[in-house]
Amino acid sequence: MKLPKKLGREPLIEAIFEMRFKTPSPASNILPGYLFTKLVGQKTIERLPAAELPEQMRSVDQNLRYAPLIRIRWGSYLVLIGDRNVGLACGVPYLGWHDFKPNILMLVRSLSQAEIIDSVERFSLRYTDIIPSDLGRADSLLEFKLRIGQHSAEGDYFQIRVEVRKGELLHIIQIASSGVANLIDGSSRSGAAVDIDTIAMLDDMTVPQFADVLSERLDTLHTDNKAMFFDCLKPATIEKLEPSYG
Repeated sequence: MKLPKKLGREPLIEAIFEMRFKTPSPASNILPGYLFTKLVGQKTIERLPAAELPEQMRSVDQNLRYAPLIRIRWGSYLVLIGDRNVGLACGVPYLGWHDFKPNILMLVRSLSQAEIIDSVERFSLRYTDIIPSDLGRADSLLEFKLRIGQHSAEGDYFQIRVEVRKGELLHIIQIASSGVANLIDGSSRSGAAVDIDTIAMLDDMTVPQFADVLSERLDTLHTDNKAMFFDCLKPATIEKLEPSYG
């Protein structure tokens, strides 16, 4: 499939890069101050609700183990810091891969100079899209078949989560017939939701080693995530999103 360069009706509401790592002590104790001094440009820092929970509770609960605890607002981006992970998020308006990727590389280069991280275990790109409801119902927009016994389950309300392995990458795909997002400008968007998290596992690289290979591997993750998204859409849906290929 030839992938569009751009969509006239952009459904993307959030893009997140995340790296998870091994560290001898919770990264949330040291990295916020370190990164705040390293990142160039306008920035503010704030604690998130999960930071109020005891560290021991966070470490044993799988739902909290990688929860963001500290958030740095850095220009158009959010740096999300947990005990064992760091992420970079971009919401609406999405500035495009040509802007997102260099900022990911800048963040990782900054982390490569810190001495708190022992090794990187995995990294991922996660994109969340909501296709506006005025373009049609989810079952007319998304390419899937869903049956329970002899009964079609593609009606008005459904939620699906599947894991698809492709070579060394794992795609976690979640689609829902109805999703609602409140955007930063105060507006909201509702429609069919498509969330794709593309994960690459690593063999415990040091951060400098990871930084050296990240640029090319990021492009692979981005291309595969994008291809998976368009593979979830019916051809007529892609046309409704006003693609350009130049």
